[in-house]
Amino acid sequence: MTAVGKWRNEGKLGKAYIIPKDKDLQRWRPIAPACDDPARLGQRRCARALHCLITRYDKRLNFHLASTIQLKEEALRADTEFGEQGCSLAIGRCYDIKEMFSSIPHDAVRSAVFELIRDFENKNWCQVKVAVRGRLIVLSKTDRKEVGYVKVGMNTIFKMVNYDLSHAYMRCGETIRRQIVGIPMGKTMSPILATVTCAMDETKFLKSLGADKRLVKGWRMVDDVSIVVGCNKEGGAWTRAHDNLDAFEAAYDPRLKLVRKDDGSNTWQFVGGRMYIMADPVQVHFVQDIKNADCIRQDGMLRYQSLQDFVSYSEKKMKKAVMTANLKRIWNSSTSPALTASTIAYALLESDLRGYPSEVSLGALAKLAKVTGESILVNLRLYWLSCHKILRRLDPWNFLRNSYGLTSWDTEQRLGIFTGCNFSK
Repeated sequence: MTAVGKWRNEGKLGKAYIIPKDKDLQRWRPIAPACDDPARLGQRRCARALHCLITRYDKRLNFHLASTIQLKEEALRADTEFGEQGCSLAIGRCYDIKEMFSSIPHDAVRSAVFELIRDFENKNWCQVKVAVRGRLIVLSKTDRKEVGYVKVGMNTIFKMVNYDLSHAYMRCGETIRRQIVGIPMGKTMSPILATVTCAMDETKFLKSLGADKRLVKGWRMVDDVSIVVGCNKEGGAWTRAHDNLDAFEAAYDPRLKLVRKDDGSNTWQFVGGRMYIMADPVQVHFVQDIKNADCIRQDGMLRYQSLQDFVSYSEKKMKKAVMTANLKRIWNSSTSPALTASTIAYALLESDLRGYPSEVSLGALAKLAKVTGESILVNLRLYWLSCHKILRRLDPWNFLRNSYGLTSWDTEQRLGIFTGCNFSK
């Protein structure tokens, strides 16, 4: 352990607490922080080594998803592979893995980590080199040391995981307890251990399908998982596709509960966006969404602070950069330009509600349209400009106040921007 990370003599046990869940205030989320854990440095490096292994594991044998950008690439690849298999239809489902941290058994975690390490050892990989500074990680087939890196051998990874599971201590009030079922929600290694455990269960599920595994595509980010099965219009293929979906519900450990989130319409919310499954030909689309889209659509109000208010303390050029980066992220992580236009429009609406001047939001949209060269973005910008012109004619007072972020009549008079405007009407 000391070879991977220094033991902190001043470390101490974390004090457990609970917080209510945002979606259901009647349920509570237990948190066991480990910010001052004596083995924190070793745990962090071991977690990075495990993350390196699971991201380099065979993509055809698990559903692990590292980012939404990767989801876009794999969704486009799925369209091609479904076409090569002669699929004209596809059926999709979305699940939420409940009790992932609190109910997952330690033996299942140890077994999953052992299987992952054994797979890389069979391919003659010896160690993972973790950079002392920075995020660089190197997978090596030799046992040599390198300056600026810490050696994390395959056997060391398993020993660290076994130590972490056997010493999950925390303070609960005035007593010290050890968690013997589940993994602590708050430790550095907990998310990657849950990911590895689910990935190994998915490997067993896909191998059990035989030749049908070529018709199954899935994506999972921690506890949210989506699965799509291709088929054609024949009755037997349709039935077999539903059987494969039903078999997936028993793929994970029995203590983990799969709760279905879709309504059977081949479209559902997933990792901050929406999935769409289309037929003839089969198309799998992912469209990034903003967090306040439903609130804006229903009552025109903002619920989540996902974007900084314009009147908040920071420079204007920083807000411009954030707005531009936000629109680029939405565009680059979505597969369909036509479906993404509505998300871009909601992002512009949110910026208006937060007091952003039109030059900031429309400037960001103009930059995105120039970089991508998409006509749909150009038309959206022209439409937005026409809306602003109409608002300026109908209610110039509110338009100028919102566009320039001004709140004081004296300030507006001193700036002299109302020359020639009659607000008495």
